[in-house]
Order: sequence, then structure tokens, then C-alpha cells
Amino acid sequence: MQVDNKIETIITDITENDNPTSVLFKLQTNLSKNIVDLGRSIDHKELKQAVELIDKARVVFIAGEGASGLAAEDFFDKLIRSGKEVIFIKSSHIALEGITNITKK
Repeated sequence: MQVDNKIETIITDITENDNPTSVLFKLQTNLSKNIVDLGRSIDHKELKQAVELIDKARVVFIAGEGASGLAAEDFFDKLIRSGKEVIFIKSSHIALEGITNITKK
């Protein structure tokens, strides 16, 4: 944010003294910045290739555990709504067994 030719830094750390409106503002600021940063970090050529591979796949296998599992499950939820056949595995041990069935299709 620019104010009087100076850069003003918005501190987005949430503290116990923050009121609900301040917490909401800080969360919105963080989320907005994270989305912009994510958009800048994505290689669009690789994204296009990934989308094409998923689109061509007969079945999509998704695996994730812990925090990555939350993102994987969210991706599973989105793909399953599209009508794509999707398998989501929460355990890395089971995922390792499951990959023996993966083919190029």
C-alpha cells in the first residue's frame, strides 16, 4: 500500500489483542497475497501439460498424507465432481501398493 510516497507494511500476524474485524482483515490480506504469489510461481506450460494428462487419463490416482493430504483430498473432491474416475488414498503405505496398478492410461 502506498501512502505519502512511503511503502506501508501491513502486519498480518494475528495476536490475542486483535478484535474480530482486525483478524478478518489480516486473514483476507494474507489470503490475497498468497493467491497472487501462487499465480506468479506457476509454470503455465507445465500447468497446461498437467491438465492435458489428467484430461486424457482413464483414472486419476491421488495420494496425500498429513497437510498434503488435505490439499490432495480437496483436489479429489473437485475432480470427482467433474465426472472423472478418481481414486484418493490417504495412506502412503497403501499408495505404494496401489501404484503397482498404474499404467500410462
